[in-house]
Amino acid sequence: WLGYCYFQAGEYEAALKVYEGMLSRNEFMEEVFVYRGCCLFFNGMYEQARDSVISGAQSGLQIRVLCHIAFKLGDRQELQKN
Repeated sequence: WLGYCYFQAGEYEAALKVYEGMLSRNEFMEEVFVYRGCCLFFNGMYEQARDSVISGAQSGLQIRVLCHIAFKLGDRQELQKN
């Protein structure tokens, strides 16, 4: 919950640290990759965000974030897929 709270408060760097800590300790579900990708996205790290989100569990959130990333990167092919 700590990562979620940081993210909702706009503290994306702090949330990112929480999620990366979870990943380094192998204490996570696949959704954590998507949450990490959201933090990277809001920090303007679009390519890294895409890589993280793709590693995560398939979900509606994953699709939405991938669409936002594709838009930011000007990737029309990816936008058309989703």
